[in-house]
Amino acid sequence: MLPAISVSGSNNVLEGAPCFDSGASITLVNSSSELELALTNKLDQTITINGGTLTLKNDLSLDDSAVLSGSGTIDVNGKTLSLHGKETDWATTLTLTNAGDIELHAKTNLTGTWFFGPTEAGSESRAMINGNGNILELGTAGIIRVDQEVGLGLVDIAIKGIGDYANKGRFILHDVNSTLSLSNTTIVLDGSVSLTQGKMLVHGGDCSIITGSHKLEFSDTMCLTIDGVTLWYDPLSTPDIQNIRRGADVAYSDDGINIDYQNNGSIRVTSAGAGADIIYDDATNSLLNNEVIGSGRIMNFRGNNSATLALDGKGYAIEMGRGTDANDCMTIAVGKTVTLSNVVLRNFNTDGVSLGDATSYLKFGSKVTIELGSDETIDTFKWWFNGTGVANSPKIYGKGFTLTLSKSNSLHIENDVVLSLQDVRIAGLTDIKNINFIGDGSKIIARDTQFVLDGNYSFTKGSIDVYDSVSIEGIDHQFGMMTSGTLAIKTDSTLLLDRSVTFTYAAIPILSAPSGSKDGKLQLTMADATARLHLNGCNFYTSWTCPTLQTGRMIIEDKVTLSSSGRKVYEGIKLDDELTIEVLASAVLDMSGYVTYA
Repeated sequence: MLPAISVSGSNNVLEGAPCFDSGASITLVNSSSELELALTNKLDQTITINGGTLTLKNDLSLDDSAVLSGSGTIDVNGKTLSLHGKETDWATTLTLTNAGDIELHAKTNLTGTWFFGPTEAGSESRAMINGNGNILELGTAGIIRVDQEVGLGLVDIAIKGIGDYANKGRFILHDVNSTLSLSNTTIVLDGSVSLTQGKMLVHGGDCSIITGSHKLEFSDTMCLTIDGVTLWYDPLSTPDIQNIRRGADVAYSDDGINIDYQNNGSIRVTSAGAGADIIYDDATNSLLNNEVIGSGRIMNFRGNNSATLALDGKGYAIEMGRGTDANDCMTIAVGKTVTLSNVVLRNFNTDGVSLGDATSYLKFGSKVTIELGSDETIDTFKWWFNGTGVANSPKIYGKGFTLTLSKSNSLHIENDVVLSLQDVRIAGLTDIKNINFIGDGSKIIARDTQFVLDGNYSFTKGSIDVYDSVSIEGIDHQFGMMTSGTLAIKTDSTLLLDRSVTFTYAAIPILSAPSGSKDGKLQLTMADATARLHLNGCNFYTSWTCPTLQTGRMIIEDKVTLSSSGRKVYEGIKLDDELTIEVLASAVLDMSGYVTYA
């Protein structure tokens, strides 16, 4: 039988299955004291850490009588730390480094801090709290803190008592690379919470946030990613106020920055989708909560009192069913025009919309986000966009899926409307199955978007702004820039003209432009030195309204033909000396006509 043990200094090891005298304990003398535990039985002693360090050499299980007293460090060393089989309280600050699995076997009350600190493997290492269906209650000032570059997983657990105040439990993520991942987890809010940095990943199994009347906000440098599962929120008996939000004032729409849906992940309120069909008869209507519709629950626009109907989504979402469940789940009566605004259309597809006849229309107005849930084809009715202003612009968020244009004027953009495209592949583009800019004020903002030609396409009105990475593809097809608007490549962004595409610059001179800009030469622009025009095995052809490229970087890959049909020097292509030309290895730049570099 061992008496009480006092530990000082380093290189101390306790191993095997030791037996202690009744009441005997282990005490680390001070912060420089270190003890390695390689036990083969349950620990049933009190260990007073006193700022020192315990290192696990084997998995460690705590007997119901065991106590870890005082603050300090536990180097979990990638092992499993199994907590008590009875309800216990943790009131001290423990730094858990190189954490593997922390297993709960009963309700656990945390009023101190569990700080998941650095790991030897860096950000690839993931600590895990496996609740085994138990509750982790964060009482007054209970904190789960995750260090920079560290990931903490919560599995099969209920976390209660979370708020944003000093007397509430809190999650604290130290930087943008601190990650909290959830699977089969329920979080119960005891106050509104704003998470401003780090990452939260919901995956593996559906999770729930019991919000009550509180809100959970993701903003600044914080990103919530929902991957292939549903994150439910439950306002209990209080009204649904879109309790999970992107920032303080925006409902849980997917912007790919603060909230990012992947692999058809979604956020839903627990009451969504219940009840009978939804019928709108009035000229103006509003959503009162998120709605899930399908072939068994239809959203029906009848408009008995008006030929035109408006639905203000109030920032809520309309989610369509998938597959055959989506068929005809939104119907618009004969002769009616419906305009949607301020709504997220999740898993939107054309099979889900039934128009009464050729005089029935569906229009997408201000602050409408269309989220694709699979590859989609526009073949039954054109998508008509009439929202106004950049701040209110409608948006197609493709999530990497392909949107194929298979109808005349498939994307119809009214004058002075800005349509945002993000993470989408626009296929089937021709002069007929096209993007139809109605006026010179029409604009597309394209982010991480591919335009795939299925024939020649003439861009005759409006403007396109390029952000991040945008490409124009289509073997042996032509993209003609014949507009009085601009094709603008923004800061740190790339426009790729891909193999065997012919890009024709024939911009229309702008009579209303300032002096010196009326000749149509400044309508293909790069914002600054970080903007890139990548020519990859393509043809770059210009008419007499040849472009002047003033800045940025032109990248030449494979064989590129650069030609001008201008008959005089001032009708030729001009490359200013602030433009950097980068010719990649084995690339060939074949130039003909007037091209000047000065």
